[in-house]
Amino acid sequence: YATSLVSAGDTIYVYPGTYTEEFPITVPQGVNVKGVSLRSVFVQPTTSTRYNDAFLLNGETTIEDITIGNFYSGSNYFPVTDTPTANTIVLQVGTAPQAHTYVSGGIFDVGDSTQANITNAVYDHTTGDLTLTLDANHGKAIGQSILISGLVFSCNGDTRTFPDNGYAFRFATDFEVTSRSPYIKNISVITKGSTADPNDASDPRGFNAGDAGKGAYIDGAYATANSKEASMLFHSATFIVPGVDAITCTNGVRVEWLNSFTYFANRSFYCYDSNGGFAYDGKTKIRLGGLAGTAPAASQTVTFTSRDSSTVVGPLTIESVENGDTLVIDGKNTDLIGFDTTPQSITFSGGGTATEILNYDLRRFGAEVRMIGSASVYGNFGLVGDGPGVIVYAIGHNLAYIGNGKEVTNDPETVIQANEVVELNDAKIRYTSVDHDGDFRVGDLFFVDQQSGTVNFALNALNIDITSGVTFNTNGSTSFVNGERIDIGNYRISGNTIETLAGDVNIDAAGGNINLQDNVNITGNLDVTGNVTIGGNITIGDEASDTIQFVAGIDSDIIPSIDSTYSLGTQSLRWSNLFANQADIDDVQIQNNYIQTTASNANLELRANGTGEIYIPSNDVQIDQNLTVDGTTTLGVTNITGTFTLVGDFNQTGDMNVTGDVTVNQDLDVTGSAQFEEILVDDNFITTTTSNADLELRASGTGIVLIPNNDVRVTGDVNVTGDITADNIAVSQTINATTFESDDIQITGNTV
Repeated sequence: YATSLVSAGDTIYVYPGTYTEEFPITVPQGVNVKGVSLRSVFVQPTTSTRYNDAFLLNGETTIEDITIGNFYSGSNYFPVTDTPTANTIVLQVGTAPQAHTYVSGGIFDVGDSTQANITNAVYDHTTGDLTLTLDANHGKAIGQSILISGLVFSCNGDTRTFPDNGYAFRFATDFEVTSRSPYIKNISVITKGSTADPNDASDPRGFNAGDAGKGAYIDGAYATANSKEASMLFHSATFIVPGVDAITCTNGVRVEWLNSFTYFANRSFYCYDSNGGFAYDGKTKIRLGGLAGTAPAASQTVTFTSRDSSTVVGPLTIESVENGDTLVIDGKNTDLIGFDTTPQSITFSGGGTATEILNYDLRRFGAEVRMIGSASVYGNFGLVGDGPGVIVYAIGHNLAYIGNGKEVTNDPETVIQANEVVELNDAKIRYTSVDHDGDFRVGDLFFVDQQSGTVNFALNALNIDITSGVTFNTNGSTSFVNGERIDIGNYRISGNTIETLAGDVNIDAAGGNINLQDNVNITGNLDVTGNVTIGGNITIGDEASDTIQFVAGIDSDIIPSIDSTYSLGTQSLRWSNLFANQADIDDVQIQNNYIQTTASNANLELRANGTGEIYIPSNDVQIDQNLTVDGTTTLGVTNITGTFTLVGDFNQTGDMNVTGDVTVNQDLDVTGSAQFEEILVDDNFITTTTSNADLELRASGTGIVLIPNNDVRVTGDVNVTGDITADNIAVSQTINATTFESDDIQITGNTV
């Protein structure tokens, strides 16, 4: 009642007592509500308004020194305006600026502890009528108030549960901040679930019912477009809200939470992104660097191409430009999350370009929270962020017994450490905290375990700026670190030098390997007692005077890296002896007492230089296969077994014994005698060598023994068993023949 009688600048003083008020209490802009003291002023709702919000706040308002309680959430009463059928009913739930589409669920209180399920709902946001279809008859009349709960609607891509009332603090619809945000100071919110029973040791606060009054619902969509901000400041506030969320933030709000506490909350803080945004007209802001050419302007479009050209974002229409470098895009655009900050190109339809994304701001859809010296005690979750528009700074925050729900046994075994801070979908929560064990954390980067006395770092870099250095003492051993050196026992690391202050340098790897990942220079000697395996290219020695000694044997092949390029020895520096089982030199193989070619059918050639000879002075030469000589060959005593084929002249000095055939394709000049089996050729004589053996001249086949150009003289007898054809025959003795023919005369027997 009092709030309807005041105006901006007035303060309502509330004296000690318990006040039962019709919720919600709307506090006009610029009005303060102040209790005499926190413990003496208690505000609660009437029975019929126990599911409503407690205070609806406008800009420049203050609520302080008051305790609020005995209200609930998750359900609400609404009046019946029509009953079309026995299972269809129309309720007046109030208008909204946006359309809502029914998704699922919902409970309708028929009465006498009887409930019906809501199977369909149609909401007219312009009239506020909600038409429900039930799975049972409602039995209600126009004018009655009906309790409903749990309807799920979608609106602008977001999903919400309706009714969503029962908060201690909430922005009034179309609130506007002109100078400062609502301020909540020295406030306690103490609620309980509908099943609360102080005699029920297992759940005295009704935690499991999930319908206790909630803390604050801070939604920037309720602001007007002219509002300077959408924010709330809490100082010395305590919210005891069993099983429900304490603080809920969305749509571009900013919250300051100072020296304040939550107990038994389902989620101490729940900050999330919505699609509506601040004043239900959220903007995406993109600040760029490296602008060139025509400046970006409203109505132009901007297109972003990733560094590897695989992704293109845009064209996005620019609604306005702030400070010359910040693009304002209407609505929520998440396409640049995880995008290259220095992409291949940023181009504007007006012809300009940019080179860098300096900031990508979606906070007008999420929440920015700063909490200092506060605590979240008991309950299911501590700080929960969901969405890229959420940033939470929790400084010196106590997260005690998170994850144990309603339990107050302070049993550390009930704690779920992972529930203390939960970041979802690119939300950011930056915090320093102390938990139930006194363990100290700086985000996920630094952790002090009070129980074990250990300190853990998980950092990309650690910079320490001190005057002299840091000394570490462990069991009598001392280590020292400063910006110039590190001393560990007898070791010192300074600059790029590792040295010992006393004794040798010993490096012992637990895994058995010491891996040196870069070049290693050794100016002294290197002694290796074990095996050595060296990968990559190896250069041994950098001066011609350097030498290598192999004491051990070589247990592998020696293979050059390039074919036919490198030599073994030089003209002036030759190896003394080569001991090898086999030598393969180009196409020649030397093995045991053999020299042979390896290429198929290739000749083996022995060549002397210049006029030199191939000289075998002291040994016989045995050729078991054919010998082909293209030039002149001078032989001593030669034994040939097999066929001897000569092409060209053959000069023989000395004896030549041939076992087998000799084929002569040209002239054969013999200065001495030549004997062929039993035929001896000596001077101009051809004789047989066997006593009384005949000398026979035979022609092959039908051929004849022809002496075409010379006379034949026979001083002895001539016995011819076949025919004799001759031009002239001079005979000094008797000729005996069967037939004589001369021209046309034939003498046979006694007939001419």
